[in-house]
Amino acid sequence: MWRGTLGTAPVLVAKLPIGAAAATIALDLLIACGARTFVMAGNAGSLPPDGALGATIGPTGSLRGGGVPYP
Repeated sequence: MWRGTLGTAPVLVAKLPIGAAAATIALDLLIACGARTFVMAGNAGSLPPDGALGATIGPTGSLRGGGVPYP
């Protein structure tokens, strides 16, 4: 974790664990400590039949595959 400021706003940068359940626990802890705004980024890997190794794609949507349900 890294803690600092952005202008006058306190900022915490944290790497969440892999998996929906573990990430949910981490977010619950951050919320309990006072966090109210989150910016999340991630990555994923795939090799579609018509894709080239090392190709970069820009997803236009996603499908939820399980883990922790949305409220």
